[in-house]
Amino acid sequence: MKDAIRPSDEDPRRRRRTERGGGCGDRLRRRLEELERENQRLRREVFELMLDKQMLTEAIRGSL
Repeated sequence: MKDAIRPSDEDPRRRRRTERGGGCGDRLRRRLEELERENQRLRREVFELMLDKQMLTEAIRGSL
C-alpha cells in the first residue's frame, strides 16, 4: 500500500511538466514582455502630460 502513494516529487505528471519547462512558460514570458512594453509606453505618456501641464502652468503665471 505504501508504494501506491508517491510523494509529489515522484509524480510523473509533475516530472513531465518540469522537463518541458513548466508548462506555459513561453506564454507567460511573452505576456510579461508585452506588459512591460505597455508600462514603458504609459510612463512616457504620463511624463509628456506632466511636461505639458508644467508648461501651461508657467505660461498662465507669466500672463498674470
